Amino acid sequence: MLQAAEVLNGKAQESKYAHGMVSIGTQDNTRYNLGRISKESDCVGRQVLVNSSLGRASNSPRILYCAQVHLPFSADIVRCLSEISVVKLRTTERQLTYLDWDSWRKIIPIQVEVDIERDLPDNVELSWSFYIRQLKSLKKSIREFQPDVLHLQESFVAKQVVTWLMGLKSLKCPLVLTVHDPTPHLGEGVQPWGKRKLIQTAFRKRADRIVTTAQANKVRLQQMIPHIDQDRIAVVLHHVLDYYKLYTPPDARQQDANLLFFGRMIEYKGVDALAAAWPIIRQRNSNTILTIAGTGPALNEHIGSFQNDDRIRVINQRTSNEEAARLFTESTAVLLPYKGATQSGVIGTALAFNRACVASNVGGIGEILEDGVTATLIPPNDPDALAKATLDILANPEHRKKIERNVESLANDRLSPTKLSKELAKQYEAAIESRRRA
Repeated sequence: MLQAAEVLNGKAQESKYAHGMVSIGTQDNTRYNLGRISKESDCVGRQVLVNSSLGRASNSPRILYCAQVHLPFSADIVRCLSEISVVKLRTTERQLTYLDWDSWRKIIPIQVEVDIERDLPDNVELSWSFYIRQLKSLKKSIREFQPDVLHLQESFVAKQVVTWLMGLKSLKCPLVLTVHDPTPHLGEGVQPWGKRKLIQTAFRKRADRIVTTAQANKVRLQQMIPHIDQDRIAVVLHHVLDYYKLYTPPDARQQDANLLFFGRMIEYKGVDALAAAWPIIRQRNSNTILTIAGTGPALNEHIGSFQNDDRIRVINQRTSNEEAARLFTESTAVLLPYKGATQSGVIGTALAFNRACVASNVGGIGEILEDGVTATLIPPNDPDALAKATLDILANPEHRKKIERNVESLANDRLSPTKLSKELAKQYEAAIESRRRA
């Protein structure tokens, strides 16, 4: 067994890995490599951990999985893929902080090689040169790793998509693209969609396989991409976000009549429906507490009335993973009165904690949640329906417990990362075979 110096936050710590070595950069852009210090122009650093005794087949495909965005979505999938394939992950410092900079290796296993890209500071406009350097770094990883499949998480940043479109023309391996949202969410603060639609469509057409998280998304993509073969678009459902459970405080327990509204507070989340439904809930159930956790302009419109209510707790900031795990553990039910959606990471988190959801039946939500069985589904933009469904959940604990048991079964089977990573692996195989036949 080798000993290596693992460097996190600029501090070296002794770590032990079976058959491993470490080369990892820190947030001050210094690269450490077993005592040698050098500057790396393309990546902050690289953590290389090699373990060949994992029982994978000798012909396992080599997957270069890129998550410059959506690493919290990708983490459990990368973990499970690494058990059946050789996986290298490319991500960014900021994405790793979403998992927790000091403990992300609890989630991403040591056999996964990780390239960590630089992020520019918040509120700094990203230049073309930044994305060109990022592309060069990606191409370097491709040359070194020689993947059988390149898997990208789609970006809504036009400059990044253009550099991918132009720079990956001669890619020798198949390209798999996960499209989380065919179009931006209502209220999403991104560049005007009309100007970017042609760019997004061109890059989507470039992919050998498109993976999306709902049949509703597939239908929308077929409408948006002219003449695309429907077999090139595959549905792999949104898995439960199991990694959050690693952060659960030991003293956290479910509480009675404790409602949770969580996430980015932009228009599609339905904050206005919650604001209209809450007085009804409050009047008819005198014990109910509502916790609102997240930030965004939609919350700002109602924050005055929320903060003046002694039965509403407002956490108007990004929560740590530990705090998020506590909030979901302590919740009685999770409210999602969305105006529109594709899928939902909040639902994926609620299911990981076996919590009942009251959710709008929009987008692909009805494809994973069944009304009265694994959730209560309501129409969008209907505060009365939201209030009634919430009050029913609170008034019928036996029914809620049955939903929680059904949710646990759903999370452990149909929506488990282990099962859905195997579905994703089938898409890799299909992309490789299609490219071979071409």
